[in-house]
Amino acid sequence: MALLSSILFSLSLTVILAAEQTLFEDFEKGGFEAWRMTGNAFGESASSTQGGNQPGEVTGFAGESFASSFTQGPKGMGSLTSSPFTIRKSYISFLIGGGNLKGLTSIQLLVDKKIVREAIGRSDYNMLPKTWDVSALKGKEAALRLVDASTRPHGYILIDHILFSNKPEPSFPPATRNGLPVIPGLAATSQIPGLQIPKESNLKIFATYADHGLYSPNALSFDTDGNLFVTEAHRFGHCVPSTKNHPYWLNDDLAAVTLNDRRKLHQKWNHRYPIAKMTDRSDRIRLLKDSDKDGIADQNTIYADGFDDLLDGAAGGVFSLDERVYFACIPHIWSFRDTDEDGKADEQKKLLSGFGPRISLAGHGLDGFAQGPDGRIYGTVGDRAMNVSTQESRRFSYNDQGAVFRFDPDGSNFEVVHSGLRDPQGIAFDRWGNPVTVDSDSGQGDKARVIYVVEGADSGWRTGHENLHTFHREIGYSKRPVNQWMQERQWDTFHNNQAAFLLPPVGVLDVKPAGFTYHPGTGFPDRLLNSFLLCDNGGTPESSGTWSFQLTRKGAGMSMETPQKLIWGTMATDLVFGTDGHLYICDIIGQSNSERPGRIFALSARQSPNRPPDHPGVAPLFAGGDIQKLASIKLFELMKHEDYRVRLRAQLTLADRPEAVPYFINATRQKESLNLALHGTWGLWIRARRRGSAASTERLLELLANPVEELRAQAARALGESPLKDAGRLVNSLQDPSSRVRAFAAISLARLRVRAAFNPTLLLLAENGDKDPYLRHAGVMALTQSGTEGELVALAKHSSKAIRMASVLALRRLASPGLIHFFFDEESEIADEAIRAVHDLPIEKSRPAVAALLDEYAPGQQGRPLSRMILRRILHSAFRTGGDQNASRLLRFSANAEMLLSDRMEALRLLSIWTNPPAVDQSLGRHAPLPPREKGPIESSLTRELPSLLGLKDKISEAALNLARQYEVALEKP
Repeated sequence: MALLSSILFSLSLTVILAAEQTLFEDFEKGGFEAWRMTGNAFGESASSTQGGNQPGEVTGFAGESFASSFTQGPKGMGSLTSSPFTIRKSYISFLIGGGNLKGLTSIQLLVDKKIVREAIGRSDYNMLPKTWDVSALKGKEAALRLVDASTRPHGYILIDHILFSNKPEPSFPPATRNGLPVIPGLAATSQIPGLQIPKESNLKIFATYADHGLYSPNALSFDTDGNLFVTEAHRFGHCVPSTKNHPYWLNDDLAAVTLNDRRKLHQKWNHRYPIAKMTDRSDRIRLLKDSDKDGIADQNTIYADGFDDLLDGAAGGVFSLDERVYFACIPHIWSFRDTDEDGKADEQKKLLSGFGPRISLAGHGLDGFAQGPDGRIYGTVGDRAMNVSTQESRRFSYNDQGAVFRFDPDGSNFEVVHSGLRDPQGIAFDRWGNPVTVDSDSGQGDKARVIYVVEGADSGWRTGHENLHTFHREIGYSKRPVNQWMQERQWDTFHNNQAAFLLPPVGVLDVKPAGFTYHPGTGFPDRLLNSFLLCDNGGTPESSGTWSFQLTRKGAGMSMETPQKLIWGTMATDLVFGTDGHLYICDIIGQSNSERPGRIFALSARQSPNRPPDHPGVAPLFAGGDIQKLASIKLFELMKHEDYRVRLRAQLTLADRPEAVPYFINATRQKESLNLALHGTWGLWIRARRRGSAASTERLLELLANPVEELRAQAARALGESPLKDAGRLVNSLQDPSSRVRAFAAISLARLRVRAAFNPTLLLLAENGDKDPYLRHAGVMALTQSGTEGELVALAKHSSKAIRMASVLALRRLASPGLIHFFFDEESEIADEAIRAVHDLPIEKSRPAVAALLDEYAPGQQGRPLSRMILRRILHSAFRTGGDQNASRLLRFSANAEMLLSDRMEALRLLSIWTNPPAVDQSLGRHAPLPPREKGPIESSLTRELPSLLGLKDKISEAALNLARQYEVALEKP
């Protein structure tokens, strides 16, 4: 029956669409038999991108073919006139490109042989939709004419897909070439059907499931000898469950804080999801070698396996550094060595543990890695969370969000850098040392976010946003409630009235992000210098591929430039640049979720007489670890190299040598090579941080006055981890002309806890005026660590809106009850931010003050206008605070007919669960159990407020009556 209903619905939808829209001409039949032709401009048949004369790479057409008057080149002239037709619909739409010469290069609508409508192009070969309103011409006989009467540059016309419609904005089919979507700059390859790669490139298959046993490849990393490590996620889809498929354990999962909590969860639910099923496969690391350098792996070993504990997986990032291989696989970060060089690890160590105490969504685990200019290894974890104890006995517990973290190569000095992430896909550094990650969307209509990683930043994501959407029934809602992630557009780029506690993304993308990397400066494709590359795995080859984009500086932050497709038609999971100059991509073959055979292919530039030879790659510099054997003066020279990997490896090698500091100082003094000066600055950073070098610190201070902005910025960044005795010059940098320098200086002063930075930071914040969220974040960091809680609370009376907002954000970081002093700020954004902080963190001492705000929304009161989410926070704070007074507040609010009915009904719903509160905070989706409560407050409040509620003529009176029955409150007899 359901199938029949679906078929009938589809048929009715087709009939409706047919009635709404009629295709007049799509030029897919080849010839122009239905058109009267003059001249030779349009040729004998419709054009395509497969061949023939075209003005350039035509884009924006529909299907395979279109009408083009460029078939004879710019000198061709002529026209195409359609057969007569009667205008029966209100709109005529089409795709148009070409010249912008009215009367000479145009499409014309003729009625009684007169031109009544005309459209022209924009002097380019990109077709765009155009619509004429012809409702006033209904019933008239008409014809269409395509005209090319010009031999000037752009003297041609391109037309496609002419529609008669009752909608002003109809949809057009995509452009295709041999059935594949047309993507500018890409062409199909015969080696992998359906795959499109950059034109003028070569593809070679490096490894396959059939020949190498490659299965479910997830991450790639080359060692210095050009050997490729691949992680394989055999457990994904088999042994690593997702709460989405097992919602019955949601509350137990939300309550989990430690790995032992998760182990107990699985033991509890063993009868529903057997532990034995979770241990019957192992994730692994495969090592592939191409010993004869023919582009195909000919040596294949399992480097490490045995990752089959019920807590393990799925396999995440892998990273080769010197003689060690780092592997991210929940719940551990591992370090391996192959001491006998047989291609198999014989020495292993758990560097860090405690990742993934929650099941959450299966793929939201560990990813990584990349080495930063500071010498540390950076990685990411999704919202399966972490509860990590470090070698220094520090604990990092983030139980409802993902994060970016870093640690030294020996596992020491672990710390969280940036939090509030959902499922970040690894991390990459650009040539300026900026760390960037891409975080996935939540499927609620938001988009994937490009995140500029900034110390101390919070991007706003909490698992509660997912729970309120995906698991609303399990937490007590029959329908999805509003949630702040979507209602407040917390996921989006910077906009007015955005929650100020979070640092917005630098860009958003409509993708399903996977592997992520950055062009190192050499290698294919060289046109993507300074670009990030991102895998987009949409679940099918047709919807998947890779993108490239660039980031440009914008104030203290960055902004994303227009992304473009780099490869399309492959379910790519990771990509990496080899030391041979080729780009390597691993992907999943087929469309099955249960079986995931893998493949790795490499792209390189196709040679041509007009193209310079490929860069030979950097393999000779890395092979055999030779770079570590070079003299210091040679390492100094290599810090000028065009390849970032070479420069960084030279810098890090030199940093370990006793003579390093003079070389780094000299690097920062020369003016010929900015690359050399940058890596010299980063080398000084490492020496100051790791060894407390006074000479390095002094040179970094001197660089604060350097005329080159980026050197000042990097010096300010580095000084936060130096043995700085006098921070005066760093404090002065808070007034540097560059926002980037000021931001790094503020963050470093926060790290150093410099008391003298308080007033200069206030000046910085006032001058910024909340315009640059990245600079504001840095200022808040400095304010938090330089001022006392009392000083921050006193700023509630400051005249500057920006300073008051910054004080709220700093007090939020301190979880200060003093936030209540901002609840009645004259600026609603500041009051909202204070309420948001108290409720969301939460700060229980201040929650009663949030609940008291509900008094302003009782009948007859005139509270300020509130957004739905701020009001939701106040309602739920009243519920969670409890007591007779708050029960009455909820009842009085529900009686206010000026408020939205849905919000009033929410107040009564909360009263219906008053005595048995759910384990989940239903406003935040977070595990926050309250004890059972007596019904006394409800009974007394209902007795007092019920008469006014029963007098209302909407759903409120019925809901109030149901409450009275639920709590056995006697109704007064009339």
